[in-house]
Amino acid sequence: MRCVLSKQVTGAGVFTNLRYRPIVEVLESREMLASQLGVPTGLAFTEDGYLYVASKSNGVFRFDAEGVPAPRMGYSGATFIASGTRVSPINPSDMVVDSAGRLYVASSATDNVLVFNAITGGFIKTLAGRPSGVRYPKGLALGADGSLFVANAGSHSVLRYSVETGALIGSYAPEGIDLASYQPTRITFGPTGDFYVSDFVGNRVIQHDGLTGAFKTVFIQQGTGLERPTGLTFGADNFLYVGSSSTNQILKYDTAGILQGTFVASNLQYPPKGPADLAFGPNGNLFVTCAPISKVREFDGTTGLFVKDYVSAITPTNTYLMTLDRTLTRWLTRGTDYLNPYFSPLRLGKPLSQIDITYDYDFARLAQVRAQLAGVTRPVVLKAIFNRIVGDAVTNTEKHLRVLSFLQQVAVHNSYLQPMNPDRTMVTDPLVLLELGEMRCGHVAMVAVDLFRAAGNQGRLVQLGGHVIAGVFYDGRWHYLDANAYRGGQAVRLVDGRIPSVIELSRQPQLLDAVYGGKPLLGVPLSGRERYWSYFYFSRTAYTIAPGYYYKTTTLAQDAASSAYGWNQLLWVADTQRTLYSSMRQFAPTVPRLDTIAISDNGDGTRQVTLTWLGSMPVATDPANLNANVREYQIFLGNASRGWNYTGNSMNLPATYRSSSELWRSENYAAFFQMPPAAQVLSVTTTQATITLANDRDYYISVMAVDWYGSSIGRQRFDLSEEIVVRAISPAAG
Repeated sequence: MRCVLSKQVTGAGVFTNLRYRPIVEVLESREMLASQLGVPTGLAFTEDGYLYVASKSNGVFRFDAEGVPAPRMGYSGATFIASGTRVSPINPSDMVVDSAGRLYVASSATDNVLVFNAITGGFIKTLAGRPSGVRYPKGLALGADGSLFVANAGSHSVLRYSVETGALIGSYAPEGIDLASYQPTRITFGPTGDFYVSDFVGNRVIQHDGLTGAFKTVFIQQGTGLERPTGLTFGADNFLYVGSSSTNQILKYDTAGILQGTFVASNLQYPPKGPADLAFGPNGNLFVTCAPISKVREFDGTTGLFVKDYVSAITPTNTYLMTLDRTLTRWLTRGTDYLNPYFSPLRLGKPLSQIDITYDYDFARLAQVRAQLAGVTRPVVLKAIFNRIVGDAVTNTEKHLRVLSFLQQVAVHNSYLQPMNPDRTMVTDPLVLLELGEMRCGHVAMVAVDLFRAAGNQGRLVQLGGHVIAGVFYDGRWHYLDANAYRGGQAVRLVDGRIPSVIELSRQPQLLDAVYGGKPLLGVPLSGRERYWSYFYFSRTAYTIAPGYYYKTTTLAQDAASSAYGWNQLLWVADTQRTLYSSMRQFAPTVPRLDTIAISDNGDGTRQVTLTWLGSMPVATDPANLNANVREYQIFLGNASRGWNYTGNSMNLPATYRSSSELWRSENYAAFFQMPPAAQVLSVTTTQATITLANDRDYYISVMAVDWYGSSIGRQRFDLSEEIVVRAISPAAG
């Protein structure tokens, strides 16, 4: 199958249209979560970077360090703790997390404080409620002794409770002011251990002794700029930052309560609209809940300038990311489930002979995938996918290999269908391709480039002879990445452990042929000859266009705004350093087809088994013969199965000899790339073997053809035959 990118060029080598020949496949439905952030009120950070946000209308949300929702495990929906159940907060106003991993939530509509497991979201207990004095709780804070302080608007006071017993420890109110005009809203502890309370109605901040709770002073007086103060927190500079909700500002006060100016102004393009709560995050920036506009905004912790909307109403992007781990698992399972009817070309409703293998596709499925991905920001999701794939990999080479292995598993090469648009242009949106799962070499190479670009690396397409791969740049060098020709995480490694560039490979093409990355041949004819991949990489006769590279000329933002994800704006650069060869080894032996078997009892506790097979090449005594190139056949005899088998007409023997009647499953994928667990390996130079086996045990048998060229360059694995089992003969049967 030839894979060539064709192009239309305008201007100085910039391509405006991209088509690809040959082909691929499909998709699944996704339930899009509809939960919204609603009216965000309180917020709390944990030491490990999680942010909890109280939503007046929808419960409690949890977000990871990148602002991606981290909902409760095992539950549908975006919320971490839903609102409206028997043991959930209603109109939650504030939260705080203690060192024991307990999340305290003020439920203002039910006048109680609830305790949850901050990791699982599971309900623990009701700490305090109306019987112990809670009335319209607005803010929470933990004291140095671990006790919980509650800004209790209904009683115009701050209440203090034991977090272990729920017992009321104390009630604190300012002195010398009319308590009817005092509405405690938020609490924070300062650098000296005292606690400070924002007075929403009185437009001031009250200071109390942190140990005794005794009133100390009106720390910020009326008339200093505060209008309806809400959230407040101390910064690393020991200054107090207070949200002025009526003026959409964050004001800054020194240790004496003197106004130092406006830290975050209301005239910014993205102001702190209606700030309800604020906190400095692990990165030193200030995070503000903006209740009227359903956002949590991030501002620079030094300058007060807007950084980004860290959390807004649950967007399609966040909704997608919430189930990303499950999505990746689904892709990996589906991509190695080669018998899945999801990939059947017969879904088009026409005979295989009538399918146009270049331009026909399942356009209904394509439209469905695009509709499901509407509004999802591709660069953000691709970066998250890259990070999930590479996990704890340290070196760039390790990251490369993990991305390679992932793409080799999720991309299914369909010989009849490839993702094409109705206008006969190629589908190039990487997220659509991943959801479809069907990808030819050009498709999967594009996805590889886009994943690395999203992670901050350069990438390019590499045009080979009838084949397209990716090139990625890191550690000051280019490296080849081929997720179509090989499987099982296989890639060429140089002596120093590096993955080479295409130019380096062209000077040692045999390195490609020493690697086995074959594909399970399921239900297809097991005859003919398979070309060594070095032929497609570097044989002059394989090239119909000059060797070269395709580079995107777009930014990630331009990619995201393009339906082609930037693949319609390419720069072609010829490769003048690649070495091509006029004559190259072309064919490797393929799967031996087991043909006949004869078994006879020797009468001494053993039996004689004669097995014959058909080979794709005759055995050669001349290693230089390109057409008769088999050196030997290896026969693997084992007491355990290799763990997989072909499906379809893969041998001429009765089906009773199959080692398993099970069809191919995705769980077989890893075992496919392992050598059979053989107790003995025999070598013959003919297409038959006579073997003596003990009667009292089962034997699992596989046959593999080894050619002269492959063995000379160190290749150890070739395509295996069907695995058969010769069952033990019982004494009675003997």
